[in-house]
Amino acid sequence: MAFKKVDPDGWKRLLTRILITGDPNSRKTTSLATFPRPLHALIVPGEKGAAALPQEEGITGYAWEQEDSVKLSPAGIVKAVNVLVAEIVGGKHGPVQTLAIDGFHKMYTWMLADITGGLSLTGDEFEPRLYGRAHEEAMHFLTTINLSSVPYAVFTCWAGKEADNPELGSKGGSHVFPDLPGKMAKRIMGEFGVVLYAEVGQAPGPGKEPPATWQLQPEGKVWGAGVKCPPAIARTLPKRVPQDWTKLEALLIKGGQE
Repeated sequence: MAFKKVDPDGWKRLLTRILITGDPNSRKTTSLATFPRPLHALIVPGEKGAAALPQEEGITGYAWEQEDSVKLSPAGIVKAVNVLVAEIVGGKHGPVQTLAIDGFHKMYTWMLADITGGLSLTGDEFEPRLYGRAHEEAMHFLTTINLSSVPYAVFTCWAGKEADNPELGSKGGSHVFPDLPGKMAKRIMGEFGVVLYAEVGQAPGPGKEPPATWQLQPEGKVWGAGVKCPPAIARTLPKRVPQDWTKLEALLIKGGQE
């Protein structure tokens, strides 16, 4: 390993690592169908998004059977997810262009439960410093996938309010970030080239489809959004776009020009 000159086009590689956050039913899972195929989508145990994953050619979904998740320990679930991820990346389940982890907030929950001996699931108190270990395990999981050879890696996660100043609590105001505990809510954004906030608007009329959009930049209540790209390109990007990765990627590469 050694230093090398930065590739001027290296930022384009970052565009293949995407985090989609949003409230439940904001079409995060449905939008996965717009990413390059073959697409393998792993629905994290406990996540209810399997029904929203389109059953189309080139899309393979992996969902957990509920009775099994009750029998297995948190450690067993974390191990099972890691094994399947390794198999998908290694090509055991066929060619892969996109690996999607649907419900990363649930993955963090299982990791924390494993580290706390299940106390975090029952609501019992545990040593707060264990959050630090959970953060590191979650970051390792993200890094392993993002540094893999998979052409596209996409994670979905719930969104939630994060205090601007934790010491002031609600009095200090809050903004929307990924719904993860403590520092992880903001740290996770640094692991992706593209962080999108998913939202569904009001239907324009009876029988009309409500617009589903991705917010690209921090604005208003949402600060958990952003794109890592040259400033000259960032200035040309719209604040929101329809939930279609094929069109958004072309927009990012072209610098905001349709």
